[in-house]
Amino acid sequence: LLLFFEALFITSHAFRCPVDAALTLEGIKCGLSEKRLDLVINWVTQQRLTFSEEAGDVICDYGEQDTYNKAKCLALAQIIYSECGL
Repeated sequence: LLLFFEALFITSHAFRCPVDAALTLEGIKCGLSEKRLDLVINWVTQQRLTFSEEAGDVICDYGEQDTYNKAKCLALAQIIYSECGL
């Protein structure tokens, strides 16, 4: 499933056809459930996702559970919240 989301986000970015917010949220959840914060960081910083408040919340919650990566998660969530105008 993780490979599906990786391919989806890469091709949607290449074709300038963004993935909707619900599918983006599922992709983030999938990446984090597999402990692949590195992929989520790449997707967010390359702006391959459709940002939503819920996506930022999921990343924040993950940072609360994974205290080693909390600062990274908070920074990612801030990027998402800023893009959403929050």
